[in-house]
Amino acid sequence: METVSCEPPDTECSVCHNNFVEPKILFCGHLLCRECIVSIIKSKNQSNCPLCINPIASQEALKSQSPESIADSLPTDFVMDALVLSVDLKTQRPVCCGCRREEADSICLQCREMLCPACTNVHKNFSMSRSHEVKSLGSVTAESLAASRIPLCVCQGDKMMFYCANHGFAVCGSCALKTHKSCPEMSDLDTEMNAAKEAVKDLNETLSSAEKKMEKSINELNTCLMGSNSCEKLCNRLVTICNKYTKTLKSASSRKVLKSVRDASYNLQMRLARVKSHARIVSRAGAVCPRPELIYAKQTLQDRIKTLDFSTTWPSEVDTTAFIEMMDFKNLIRQVKCELTLQEERPDEIELVFHMKRGCSVMLGLNQKLAVCQGPHGGVVVSRDALLSDVLYQISIMEMRRDWKSDDIKFCGITQTYPNDLNIKQRMCEMEDVQTADWPDNVDLNVDTSKAIGLMIDSTDSLHIFLQERDLGIALRNVQRPCYAVFDLGINVTQVLALPSTEISENISQDMVLT
Repeated sequence: METVSCEPPDTECSVCHNNFVEPKILFCGHLLCRECIVSIIKSKNQSNCPLCINPIASQEALKSQSPESIADSLPTDFVMDALVLSVDLKTQRPVCCGCRREEADSICLQCREMLCPACTNVHKNFSMSRSHEVKSLGSVTAESLAASRIPLCVCQGDKMMFYCANHGFAVCGSCALKTHKSCPEMSDLDTEMNAAKEAVKDLNETLSSAEKKMEKSINELNTCLMGSNSCEKLCNRLVTICNKYTKTLKSASSRKVLKSVRDASYNLQMRLARVKSHARIVSRAGAVCPRPELIYAKQTLQDRIKTLDFSTTWPSEVDTTAFIEMMDFKNLIRQVKCELTLQEERPDEIELVFHMKRGCSVMLGLNQKLAVCQGPHGGVVVSRDALLSDVLYQISIMEMRRDWKSDDIKFCGITQTYPNDLNIKQRMCEMEDVQTADWPDNVDLNVDTSKAIGLMIDSTDSLHIFLQERDLGIALRNVQRPCYAVFDLGINVTQVLALPSTEISENISQDMVLT
């Protein structure tokens, strides 16, 4: 028999945290116990699924129906019901059902009884149980237990063999001849099971196809949104040159289009979540195939799938071609490069790394992030990459020669000269192409080892000094770009470690400028 793989069952209700009791399928595709649904509706003015923001029922239903009626109107997940029974059986104490003394290590999938090794041999020798499948407790799964369970008629206790479509449940041979003798739509249970398997397989394929299309469409929408954000950030940094582009981005029509795209992406994600939830239910049903629960589940799932929205179209008001062209970040870069004499290229990973060209007494380590001065002079080091706007570059002071003095801040500065072309001298103050950062006025702070000192250039080309991620003020104004950080480890600070860099949001950067 062909098997369909599915994820291990999660039989725990997210509300009561016990195994499901009469699990109901919500409109979002999540499962909750019937009684848990009733308690949620009774205890809250607005009844939403605890796993997502989707409502359990409409406002009209909440006003006109009782909580019990609302819960009963939701379809039952019969496959999960069968899995819960199997999980309960697996969690029982492993005592042999034959001798009732020894510890069981096996279980008969058909009888659903645990057996010790001796009773397993006896069980296999009985003519009535010789064909049964016995597996070790360690290898058997809840799915295999649920799928192999022999369905017994509730009336006679005999094996179910027929399915009555008129009444919607399976019956044994005796009930088929007596109670359901006049029912015109009686059929063989195996035939109905095969039809249900095919129907569930079709549902699984439908949901899988819809899931892929929705994910593709969401990725396309989000790519456009990411492009929009990148474009807007670049325009704000280069507002003089990109004023026309910025005006287009911030126009009412563009904002309306972006809102439509965001709304479309959000709606698609919500619909995709429903598709995925139902896909898990259908996949589980196809994998477990409990008799006759699969037949019961077939129609329920078919009806529910018909209510799902699989559309992946973009908003009708969005001109797809024009929108993609407008949000093309690479196209914006090309336009900016035509007007700029110098285009600042932001690397994929922003980090502070020291350049190999350095003072004669400096040793580098930890992938050029640790700089140690081993002599009284020649301790100048420079950053490998140019400083980017609105990025906080920090170094941790690892070692000093003496206590900190206010003039010691002059150990850091900036240069517009590319590091390879920089004329490194014994001291930073001797280098004409280096601007020394001055400690802001009215600031007198003690600095010791392990504290972090940071540099950041804001959107107005002003250099800020930070201590422990706190902005102390502006040290230099009208900084020319590109520029590189310079540190002199021959004054007092002798050892520094480059820390991870942090991008400062545009709003915070503007607040710093105003302050």
